[in-house]
Amino acid sequence: MTRLQIDEAAAGTRIDAYLAEQFTDVSRASWQRRIADGDVQYNGQSVKPKQQLHSGDTVDIDDAPDMDFAEIELPILYENDKFLVVDKPPGLLTHPIRAQAEEQSVVGLLKDKLPQGNSSENGRRPGVVHRLDRDTSGVLLLAKTVPVQRQLSRLFAEREVKKTYRAVLVGEVEHKEAVIRLPLGRDMSAPATFKVDPNGKAAETKLERLAVADNRSYVKLSPTTGRTHQLRVHCAHIGHPIVGDALYGRLDHRLMLHAYHLAFSFEDEAYTFEAPLPNGFSV
Repeated sequence: MTRLQIDEAAAGTRIDAYLAEQFTDVSRASWQRRIADGDVQYNGQSVKPKQQLHSGDTVDIDDAPDMDFAEIELPILYENDKFLVVDKPPGLLTHPIRAQAEEQSVVGLLKDKLPQGNSSENGRRPGVVHRLDRDTSGVLLLAKTVPVQRQLSRLFAEREVKKTYRAVLVGEVEHKEAVIRLPLGRDMSAPATFKVDPNGKAAETKLERLAVADNRSYVKLSPTTGRTHQLRVHCAHIGHPIVGDALYGRLDHRLMLHAYHLAFSFEDEAYTFEAPLPNGFSV
């Protein structure tokens, strides 16, 4: 993480303009995206790009998005002629998006194994049937052909894929097991985020407490729906945000969310995959 201390000369400046001046190799538009994604915190809190700075305050920048993934060998957990399963590291995008089109991603690293072409169906997401947030690690499934991509995407849409995650939450979760049923919608006051919304889409997460120590809870999370940021919003809403969540909690660690287990049936064969827990992933 990089920390900047605001001096009197910078007071009154918008945070996106200030960062573009400090880091001339990164555009203001890119900083706006990173601020919206929660990669930048002002006095420990997520803010909007128009936030005005005050002398003596601090700006923290998560260095993970600038990690050099160009030369890494992405761990492949399984591969056949239809699809492959990888263990995505934290900080790596699943696929390029808008302002980060030049940034490395799983799709970029595996481009020789994924469907080719620039059709509207593929766009910048060739082979992608589901995604993990940038800072989430773990099991990621990708298709090698467009027909297989359609088939696997249908399995996810019809909730035929079993997904389980491991996470470390802030505080001690009271109940051994719980089911969180809270509808989610986009938070229009911060469009890059979501919130519990009575008029939103149905969302359900099963939670199992595995261990508790030092005001932290190690849990198993099993989403039965696949809404964007579902696990992060649900955990934050019940008062136990995921450790390291800059959008819905506070940034004091890497995001402690790991896609641990993925299971599904495809062409009459059952598949189960697990990604080893990262080092230090415990309470």
